[in-house]
Amino acid sequence: MAQVRPGVAFPMLNRTCREVSFEGLKALGLLDDFADIGRYVWHGAIHHIGLDTHDVGGYEQPMTENMVFTVDAGIYVREWGIGLRIEDNVLVTADGCENLSASIPATIEEIESLMALSGKHE
Repeated sequence: MAQVRPGVAFPMLNRTCREVSFEGLKALGLLDDFADIGRYVWHGAIHHIGLDTHDVGGYEQPMTENMVFTVDAGIYVREWGIGLRIEDNVLVTADGCENLSASIPATIEEIESLMALSGKHE
């Protein structure tokens, strides 16, 4: 998120997400070589949003103020039978970004609390 700001190229965000994912996977003992990141990170980490889920738009131009897109990082560990996607919608501001989905529950505690309030807990 710290890299989301006017003038930054979209491929830079994809690279950063892959690098951060690699460090986590390396710490778990799943990877030793960045060249193998595709085993666990299968897709890019950003896409435009709008009227359609994956709205049309190119990725050749740098980010501009008032642009809205999603930062959609995903890691999939087949040998453990799990996958994780974190998708935040962001608005590019004059000097950074605003996370438009920041108030959505994301931690285990936040989700369990929400489930308890709705009466849907086990």
